[in-house]
Amino acid sequence: MLPESLHSEITALLSEKTGGKTSIEKIIPLSGGSINNAFRLETDTGNYFMKYNRASAYPGMFEQEARGLELLRGADEIRVPEVILPGDEGTYSFIILEHLDSSTKTDNFWEDFGRRLAALHRHAGDKFGLDHDNYIGSLKQYNDRHERWTD
Repeated sequence: MLPESLHSEITALLSEKTGGKTSIEKIIPLSGGSINNAFRLETDTGNYFMKYNRASAYPGMFEQEARGLELLRGADEIRVPEVILPGDEGTYSFIILEHLDSSTKTDNFWEDFGRRLAALHRHAGDKFGLDHDNYIGSLKQYNDRHERWTD
């Protein structure tokens, strides 16, 4: 489960974020990733998705992920979870997101998703590239801004 130091830190931060004492009632391990430990946190103030890793393994990973998620949310084309907080308690780094429940796919789900993904890709900045480095899985991705996409 969660290391005790991380459990205490997250409880305190969620309490601060929600403006009252938050109690983690249930921690449900989730699968699917290979570099982070992932959980659904059920609390008395709502449900959250949380993942963590050793802070020394991937420095800045979750802060950079939070920035990327906020860029995607800003485009307002596809449903992107709200970033509740990225953080680190010394030994561990973590990110807590709004938990999105799965739902039954409609008959036109993939067609609709494809259209929304295409619309997302039509959003453009004043230059090509990203203004900050990030990760692709466990690999650091170094980004620069360029006048042309071929640079």
